[in-house]
Amino acid sequence: MVLSAVIIAVLSASGVFVWRQVAGEIEARRTQLQATAQVLAAAVAPHLALDDKLQADKALAAIGKIPSVPHVSVVRPNGKRFTSLGTAIILMSGKKSLISILQTASLTTTVPIVHAGRPVGELILLADLSDFRNRLMEGFMAIIFAAVAASIIGLTVARRLRRGITDPLQALNNAMLRVRVDHDFSARVERQSDDETGMLVESFNEMLEQISVRDAQLATHRLNLENTVEDRTRELLEAKETAEAANNAKSEFLATMSHEIRTPMNGVMVMAELLAGAGLPRRQQRFAEVIARSGQSLLTIINDILDLSKIEAGKLELERVPVGPSSIVDDVMSLFWERAASKNLDMAAYVAPDVPKTIAADPVRLNQVLTNLVNNALKFTDNGYVNITVKMMSGRFDGKEVPCIEFAVVDTGVGIDGHKIDSVFESFAQADQSTTRRFGGTGLGLSICKKLVEAMSGSIKVESELQKGSTFSFMIPANIVQQADPVFDTSQTGLRSAAILLEGTATTVAISDYLSLFGITAEFTHPSDAGSKSFDHCDVIFADSTAARAIDRKSKPAPIVLVSELGDVASEELLRTGKVQDQIMRPVSKSDMMEIVERIATGSLRGVQALSVADSPTEHLPDFAGASVLVADDNAINREVIIETLRQLNVTVDTAEDGEAAIHKWQNGDHGLIFMDCSMPVMDGYAATSFIRQQEIASEASRTPIIALTAHVAGGQADQWRHVGMDDMITKPFTLSTIAKCLATWLPVTPGGNKHEDDSLHDVLAPDGKEFGGGAPVIDTEVITSVREMSGGTDDLLLKTTDLFKEHAPKALSRLSDPNTQRDLKALSDAAHALKSMCANMGAVRVSAICDQLERRARTGAEVDIAGHIAVISRELSSAMDKLDDICSAGQKS
Repeated sequence: MVLSAVIIAVLSASGVFVWRQVAGEIEARRTQLQATAQVLAAAVAPHLALDDKLQADKALAAIGKIPSVPHVSVVRPNGKRFTSLGTAIILMSGKKSLISILQTASLTTTVPIVHAGRPVGELILLADLSDFRNRLMEGFMAIIFAAVAASIIGLTVARRLRRGITDPLQALNNAMLRVRVDHDFSARVERQSDDETGMLVESFNEMLEQISVRDAQLATHRLNLENTVEDRTRELLEAKETAEAANNAKSEFLATMSHEIRTPMNGVMVMAELLAGAGLPRRQQRFAEVIARSGQSLLTIINDILDLSKIEAGKLELERVPVGPSSIVDDVMSLFWERAASKNLDMAAYVAPDVPKTIAADPVRLNQVLTNLVNNALKFTDNGYVNITVKMMSGRFDGKEVPCIEFAVVDTGVGIDGHKIDSVFESFAQADQSTTRRFGGTGLGLSICKKLVEAMSGSIKVESELQKGSTFSFMIPANIVQQADPVFDTSQTGLRSAAILLEGTATTVAISDYLSLFGITAEFTHPSDAGSKSFDHCDVIFADSTAARAIDRKSKPAPIVLVSELGDVASEELLRTGKVQDQIMRPVSKSDMMEIVERIATGSLRGVQALSVADSPTEHLPDFAGASVLVADDNAINREVIIETLRQLNVTVDTAEDGEAAIHKWQNGDHGLIFMDCSMPVMDGYAATSFIRQQEIASEASRTPIIALTAHVAGGQADQWRHVGMDDMITKPFTLSTIAKCLATWLPVTPGGNKHEDDSLHDVLAPDGKEFGGGAPVIDTEVITSVREMSGGTDDLLLKTTDLFKEHAPKALSRLSDPNTQRDLKALSDAAHALKSMCANMGAVRVSAICDQLERRARTGAEVDIAGHIAVISRELSSAMDKLDDICSAGQKS
């Protein structure tokens, strides 16, 4: 390659040089030849003009003495030859290219012949360049010789240089190839010189040396790392086994503690529920309800701990059943009212009118979230109020706008620093350590709330300002089951304005907001100013006991609704003396406000009857008369609790204290259902159930429903009941309604009866209209006396309420008689209840009694002669209105 380069370079350079020399030489010959031709043209011009050929030839004869010019010709203007000298043939004229000149070895020039200033012809002169071409060939040969000589010299020099440059580079390339292909990093290249090539070789060797050192270090580190990883893996396995053992121990501990706590709680909660339904006066009933709800609160705390474990394990399951947002709020309010009152905090709630009556959600989890938020609000609030609001919103879930329901809890507590708000939903986090010392708690509740809300496809947020309060709100999709009931129409009743005389911002605002739904404008007056103001312009007054006493009754003010609370002993006195005409209990609920406004509008305020025995919450439970149930439980308290519960449902109960006794009772009895405790001595419920199922299969007997009674809601036994053949499970502590629902699922309800239907109704009036035991009066005169006492002994209030009763009672009867109402048992029971309340308030006890009987049967789905009941109601209602007219007329005459 080097040789070729040298030869090409030499030939190219030489060729260019020779070409330029040749071109210059030919151009010089052309110039010389042209000068000779001009001399001859001047000599021959006179002779050509005279057409003297002889003289012209003589003039041209001189050319023969020039050996390099073999031919000359004289041509006339018309192109015809005049004369010539020499033998060469002129093949072409004009200026030829260098290549043509070299090919023909001749050079031709033509000059004009001018005489007397005019052209008379042309002179053509031909020069012979053969000698020039020979010299050119000799030059080319010399160039070739020089190129060959230069090539030989260059090759010799290149061979010598290769040993110092090319050979080391080739050795370096071979070493690189070994490293790249064979990964042989031990390869080295011998340094042969101290020049740049030698330095390159030295750098390459140094690089390989460093790589070898690095590989050795990496190999050592890898070996150490493998040993370290092995040690760490062994330690992690040991830690994992320890953690699993600790987790199992925690789960077993939670399961055991849950079981041990739930067993006594079962007795407390169920007995409190039975006590609340035992026909106590309203105040005592509220005490019993608080006991039951407090037990439920304790159960919620236990469940929070279990929920954390479930959430962390990813095993949390949510229900999706119809639930009323208003009911959730009412339950939470009732649970925390006593606590709020003990801290002198006002507490109220407002549920917007467009909030659905029922939505599809998990009632337990929804209640749990709201309970935690209210509990936190009360914990961190020392003065002011706690307010709950529920309203409809529009939210974006799964990429589309959907209707949502928002629950918000507002407090006037200590608030949260802005830079700490983001951490309040973290587990075991509170604003700071002083918060824990001052207010207590673990900081776990809000973390559970956030996880529960997110599990319900919702979101939760907080807005807070230090020392001013906080607002915690969460929003979930409103899976509407039933829309909100329409608001009672008061447009025809003349209710326009109301006065509110209360302590407490939250309750005052809540009552005002509810009144605004009916188009009633509220004005606010402090209770201390009650005695100095006139309320003649108001249609109704909401007041606490202090304000109710102070109101000037001489001006015959509007009806007064006492806003009372649990433990308010003044309410009974005010109601009995007629200073107030009805009462509503704090915390004020939406349903209570709807009812009180309807009673105000219809003139059916209860007066002293507001103190009557509360309706038993168990009065509408189904009747299982004739059903026999076996209860197997080793705990005497649990047996007593469930026996009392089942007696409320008219169930015959048989008991056993262990699994063996349960099997013996089952074999020798005829039980429609078995409640089986899972943890019992001698033989537990699981083994007993397995034995019963085997016996049923062997004898081809019908399957007896077995319901697990367990306090195990966590740990290994939580789901064991499913695997042994039990049909259902009830966790302790249970409620009366839980047992009733379970029996309704597995046992038939007795047709046409209700355990709690008031048999004394038959002593009042039978559906055929015949009276028993002397019957009851058409109008209870004690009620009339009470109404007169409310108005200071006059008939003003009696006349007004009678007119309203005569206006609205026929409408209520019309709704009851509507075929559409009669086809819907719920609508039928609601219509009967509305007319019952209206008649009871006016002392129409006969109508009220038969309406009560119709309502109860409609609620339980029992057989009922609707047409017969309505016929009697219509007849007795007419008699009651006639009797009221007689009483009013007699009063006016007197």
